[in-house]
Amino acid sequence: MDAQVQPPQAPQPNFTELAECFEHAARQISRFSNIPAFNQGEVIITQLQNITQAIGDLGARFDASETNTLARLHNSAINRLDIPLYPLHDQRNNPVDGFPENGRALMQLSGNELATILQAFGQATDGNVTAKQQRFRRFIGIVTEI
Repeated sequence: MDAQVQPPQAPQPNFTELAECFEHAARQISRFSNIPAFNQGEVIITQLQNITQAIGDLGARFDASETNTLARLHNSAINRLDIPLYPLHDQRNNPVDGFPENGRALMQLSGNELATILQAFGQATDGNVTAKQQRFRRFIGIVTEI
C-alpha cells in the first residue's frame, strides 16, 4: 500500500491572511499613543492627585469649621477673665500658636501678637490694640464684656 498524502478535510489557516491581521493589529496598537489616557497619563495622574488633595483639604476645612463652631459656642458663655477659652483652629484644622488661654491672657496680648493670630485666621490686622482685641473677641465668639 502506497501511502498517499490526503488533502486535509478541515479548514486550514491562511498564513498570509494571518500575517496581514498581525500587521493591521500592530498598526492599530501604534496609534494608542494618540489616546489622551495613554499619551497624557502622567498629566491625568497629577490631576487626580490634585483632586485628592483638594478633597482632603476640604475635609480638614469642614472639620475646622465644626471645631470652631463648638469653640465659639463655648466662648460665647464666658463672663469672667479666668475662664479658659476654647481655641479655634485654622483652615487646616490645626490649633493656632499664641491663642490665649483665657480672657486675661487675651487682654495682655500686644498689638503684634493679636495681628499674628488674626492673620492666621485670615482676619484684618489693622487698627490699634483695642480694635484688634474687639475684632478677635467677636471672631472667637465672646459676646459679653469680660
